Amino acid sequence: MTHSDLTTKNMLYRLISSELAHKSSQTLSDLDIYVSTTGSARNDGYSPEKPVATLNHAFSLIPEHVKHRVTIHIASGTYEWTTGLNGKFLNEHIVIVGDGAGQDGDDGFTELIAPTAAAASSSQTVVKSSGLVANAYRGKTIEILTGAAAGDRRTIHSNTATDIVPVRQFTAAVTAGDLYRVVEPAVHIELPELADICDQLGGIYRTNQFRFGSKGIPPALILANLDLIQPGGSVAASYWLRSHVQLFGIQCSVVGGASPFRIAGESIFSGGDTNVFTQSHIGAEVSGLSETAWAGWGTSATSGFHAREAFTGYLVCTGGSVLLSDSCKFFLVGGVVETTNNTLAAVDINSGSFQVVQLGTYSSFVGITPTITNLGNGPAVRIDVGAIANAARSTVVIQRGTLSSAGGPVIQVRGGGQINIDDSVTGTGVIGVDASYGARVFFHGAVGITGSSGNDLTVDAGSSFGTAASLNSAGAALFNATNGSAIIRQG
Repeated sequence: MTHSDLTTKNMLYRLISSELAHKSSQTLSDLDIYVSTTGSARNDGYSPEKPVATLNHAFSLIPEHVKHRVTIHIASGTYEWTTGLNGKFLNEHIVIVGDGAGQDGDDGFTELIAPTAAAASSSQTVVKSSGLVANAYRGKTIEILTGAAAGDRRTIHSNTATDIVPVRQFTAAVTAGDLYRVVEPAVHIELPELADICDQLGGIYRTNQFRFGSKGIPPALILANLDLIQPGGSVAASYWLRSHVQLFGIQCSVVGGASPFRIAGESIFSGGDTNVFTQSHIGAEVSGLSETAWAGWGTSATSGFHAREAFTGYLVCTGGSVLLSDSCKFFLVGGVVETTNNTLAAVDINSGSFQVVQLGTYSSFVGITPTITNLGNGPAVRIDVGAIANAARSTVVIQRGTLSSAGGPVIQVRGGGQINIDDSVTGTGVIGVDASYGARVFFHGAVGITGSSGNDLTVDAGSSFGTAASLNSAGAALFNATNGSAIIRQG
């Protein structure tokens, strides 16, 4: 039997399996579905030559019980996501990826910097270039094309005129002459404005959540290289309740309003890392590359980011605040949050029984120190659960971060909230830490929080403060405790 005969036989087998899977309630083999703006409702969607035209059509081809990998390949263009994936039972992943869907000359990216040779002094943590506009590429994707780190994709933490810094270091050093490019998704998906958010785009059930695969990861909805567009002022758009969601190279956009991009899910991981619950295995499975090639290829947002339930991973958020609510457990492993908001904080935690922001390191984490900056008069981090009588408690743990505020306190803790500042943290602001109404603040390790023109630490109205660290006063006072507050020196 010739190679041509084998290819024809394999194509027929996949076509028959896909047709049977569509007619049955479960997959019979791995299933690939193709979507293109030039597709047709008359096409079967099972090959690049016969793509369907809409996401809704593609979703209708997925059986109820996903026992094998289902991948939806999307060509460049703009699409609407108006139907849910409710009630799917997953034993394997559903992957939605902007990869060009096999269309000629289409890889799913828009190039912002065409393939370019890295300059001398590039390394594992920076790509040297020239003539760049500062932070013009923050939140975009840098892809290494040649050299030891070829295949690596990283969200860009920041850039100067000469340096491009990723949110996580590359798998190997980038050397002079290695080719790289800077890209963003060319696949744009418009999400609906939902008045009733419950399960509209959610309800993906993990049938083997207690018997994970050999790599210890549950099946997931995986989104890669997509620009998700939310209508401004919407109640919600991206809600995957009771769902395990993986994000790689996701750009979150808001149009027609200044509201933050809203996202929720039982567990949402962004730019998985081997030190973050082994989530990079999923990136390796999707990309066919090493387990760390997509680690650090995370999520970016330009109009703020509102998270509910749980979010772990890499985030670059500029132009708005990160808002946490409804008991959100939020772990910012790497990235940058920067806002000019004079009312909200760069990271603003306003309610919840247990909320976490963690910057920095796991046991063997390798990455770029994350930064949180408020260029306005608000704090860098605010934890606020309302009046002292409110029984809710919010907790913030900060490890290895750089925090700053141009016109407000670095950290503001109110209403019974608690913050633990752990290892190698620096911060500067008008006031270092402002704690009031039953707040609790604890410093551990090499912490430096400085108030440049106000108090380094203000503790008021029954709050408490404990430290094993040294603080240097550049402001009016090192400590200022009033109204029944306590300062406890530890160690």
